Amino acid sequence: MNTKTFRISTVLLMALFITFTNKLSANEYKNLEDAVGAAENLINKKYKSKIKNKLATENLQAIVLNKKLSNEEKINRIIIYIKLQKKIETPLKNDLKSKEKKQNKTNCVKDMTIPALEMKLVYVAPNNFPIGVNYDAGNLKSVHHVRISKGYWIGKYEVTQNEYERIMGHNPSKFKGPNKPVEKVSWNDAIKFCKKLTARERAEGRLPSGIEYRLPTEAEWEYAARGGIKSRGYKYSGSNNIGKVAWYKDNAGKQMHEVGTKAGNELGIHDMSGNVYEWCNNYWHDKYSSNSGTDGSSGSDRVIRGGCLIDKSAACRSTNRDAISSSMRCNGLGFRILRSSKL
Repeated sequence: MNTKTFRISTVLLMALFITFTNKLSANEYKNLEDAVGAAENLINKKYKSKIKNKLATENLQAIVLNKKLSNEEKINRIIIYIKLQKKIETPLKNDLKSKEKKQNKTNCVKDMTIPALEMKLVYVAPNNFPIGVNYDAGNLKSVHHVRISKGYWIGKYEVTQNEYERIMGHNPSKFKGPNKPVEKVSWNDAIKFCKKLTARERAEGRLPSGIEYRLPTEAEWEYAARGGIKSRGYKYSGSNNIGKVAWYKDNAGKQMHEVGTKAGNELGIHDMSGNVYEWCNNYWHDKYSSNSGTDGSSGSDRVIRGGCLIDKSAACRSTNRDAISSSMRCNGLGFRILRSSKL
């Protein structure tokens, strides 16, 4: 569309708009300069294309430079122009708002608490993300993308000794303390805890059919540890400064610490680096492949993540992997729960 055609089209639209609009008054703006400024602001916001911006500006200038019009008439025409543009723009804005609302729907899901235990869970929205890291060191060298297709809730903290004892009836931990993470639990023990909690919550009518409490898959664990859709790419869960977010060899003093005493990550999840290792649902696979996005099909050992109080900083990276027999009960080995659909 050339400039002449554009101007003629705009004039015709203005004429139609005037027909269905109440009489306008120049009092809407104090002077011509204010009216022109308002129109220019609208043009700059609406037309990001240089060509469209230029045409709209030329059309505005044609009104301002028309010597046959008084200032009042010019202001009235500019007011019509502004209102016409806003009228055209409104449906587009509404459409964009609708799309944004759909896109942000999962991001608006609230965190939750398991009432009887006061266990806090943080919502993790779905997304694609690169799993693993390209460090030149053994099993950390394989990087690939995994699709987290459904959102889930994961424990804000590791399961505490108080929470574990209330469900299982005993506390196996070496480093005693009700708000310290439970430890010396095997993978099998953690699975039993999840199943008992699921049955209890379903019996209370608080858990819909098809939803359960379970251990996170390796991909779900790493995605949450790295901050989900809010990830800033930190080396440890929540920071590049390990002392800010983790209890590990250099600061733990060979003692287990209460959950949540270090800063959380981008999602507000605590202690995914250090304090205790955490069980994942997966079997261990030497090659960290796309199968790690599921629960692993077979194997002998189960994956553990996060490092613990006696480890050096490298073991506490969000991408560090390790494995151990599912029957082992070790100091500094615990878990956190996940609430989602069944695997």
